[in-house]
Amino acid sequence: MKYFKSHFPLILIIAAFAWSSVVIATRRVAEVPKDALVIRIGHWQLESSVRQSINEVGKAFAADPRMKKKYGNRAIIVMQDAIPEGAYGQWITSQMMGETAPDLVEIGNGLAAPIWLAYQNRYFVSLSSMADEPNPFNEGTALEGMPLRETFTDAMRSGYVEELQQYMTVPFARATIRIFYNKELLRTLTGLEKPPTDFRGFLKVCQEISEQKDGRGNFYTPIASSAYNMNMWQYGLFDSLTYANLRLADFNRDGSVGNDEFFAAMKTGALSFDSPAVRIRLLVAREVMKYFQPGFTGLQRDDAVFLFAQQRAVFIPTGTWDAGSLVEQTKETFNVGVMDFPMPLPDDPEYGSVMLGPRFEDTRTGFPFGLTRFSKHPEVARDFLLYVTSLKGNTQFNSIVGWIPSVRGAPLPPALKEFVPRSQGMYGCFNVELGGKTVVRWRQDYSKFQSDPSFTFDDFKTDFSKFYLEHGLEDWKEQQRDWRRTILKNEQQLSGARGAAMLDSGGEDSALWVKYRSAVMSRQVMPEVSRAIQVRLVTEGPMRPSGPYELLPEAAGVAGAQRGEGSGGAR
Repeated sequence: MKYFKSHFPLILIIAAFAWSSVVIATRRVAEVPKDALVIRIGHWQLESSVRQSINEVGKAFAADPRMKKKYGNRAIIVMQDAIPEGAYGQWITSQMMGETAPDLVEIGNGLAAPIWLAYQNRYFVSLSSMADEPNPFNEGTALEGMPLRETFTDAMRSGYVEELQQYMTVPFARATIRIFYNKELLRTLTGLEKPPTDFRGFLKVCQEISEQKDGRGNFYTPIASSAYNMNMWQYGLFDSLTYANLRLADFNRDGSVGNDEFFAAMKTGALSFDSPAVRIRLLVAREVMKYFQPGFTGLQRDDAVFLFAQQRAVFIPTGTWDAGSLVEQTKETFNVGVMDFPMPLPDDPEYGSVMLGPRFEDTRTGFPFGLTRFSKHPEVARDFLLYVTSLKGNTQFNSIVGWIPSVRGAPLPPALKEFVPRSQGMYGCFNVELGGKTVVRWRQDYSKFQSDPSFTFDDFKTDFSKFYLEHGLEDWKEQQRDWRRTILKNEQQLSGARGAAMLDSGGEDSALWVKYRSAVMSRQVMPEVSRAIQVRLVTEGPMRPSGPYELLPEAAGVAGAQRGEGSGGAR
């Protein structure tokens, strides 16, 4: 009895857990008919209508005549595991370790990119074969006969993992980011109907808002923020100011600067934290952060939304995924306006030097799902991916949830006219999250830079750059080893393609030989060349005094002479 009394709380917790587990298991069994084909889908999207949309599309998928023909009278049921963002990383890790992960899993949140890469390599299956085949659910539409990857607005580029040389995810939607604002509160505090679109004007308005108090004597917060919303500013404004880094660090000339190229540029001295674009990116961040609520780095997404909904803040940055929820929460109290991120003007004395154009919005698709190796019904799970990303399925899914479709030709929901992506302009060329050590240190130092005004840019630069150059090399080498592990897998696939081409009677110009040569060039030869160049840069230093997009002095002289400019032609 004494033991029972002393351990009663623990016994009660264990009993409650056991009871809840039995109840959940019993209900799930009751919900699932005998011999049903059940696929589970795990994600962190708790926004308005997401679960409803997946349920509705799941029912339409199960009722599709193709599924009835393929699987007979067996019921098909799509079940969701919707996990809060804060717990998603721990949840997915435990699911993978216990080999109990859902059939389909949303990828990208809760864990650092290198960890997700390792998980995809170990626990997910390649979708490359599916990407190269037509989507059967597009029969009778304008997309009939097209390879699946070509039916997406970004040609499925976001689903391709460079390090694995495979298509690993299928995207359900697209998204853009905007700043939402309280129309009535903006008018009351500033007299403006719309906020300024230039950076200096926007800061001036924020300063004016910050000096005023509400009826209880509390100062207004110009911008509601949190660690989550800070990412919106980074994607929407800060990183786009680093576009100038492209001409200094895009060593493979693919139009982007990967985290490996950024490290190589820093290691060789082509870039540093004193480089104009890098320095301005951090200084602009510090300017904007002055108008966030105190302690925002320790707050969650819901804290910022609550501050905005309670009319204690005028602005909040977020994306299309939150548009419906924000309007729904505030429709009884105030009207919500939408604006783009304010950009510095080209003649800005401090920041104008990096303004090379408007802000580009990533055209890649999102809400990506991968197929796990633990799927009990992988064929059904593949069919569900194909259905949701067909013209019909993607239109249905995004019209319910209110997001931008990922499939070509699917109509944009009318409410999203302010969110049409901008396909031309500057984009981010800044990525210091190279691997485990650098990711942790960057987040620690950057968090301090955000929350501690006494931690100046020079302090941040000194502390982080030293660590980055010393320990980043280990992360960079590990990344190279990860990439090397994919070579054998590629060779296995290429040997099959080569064998099929050799048996073809069409000669060297046949489609099979063209496809094989193209694959060899894109998957093996050119990546090898790019990696070799980067290894040499990191280990031996720069091979030339000019950037990857600049002519050597000798070549510039020849080019100038051909144009009649003499040997002093501009580089």
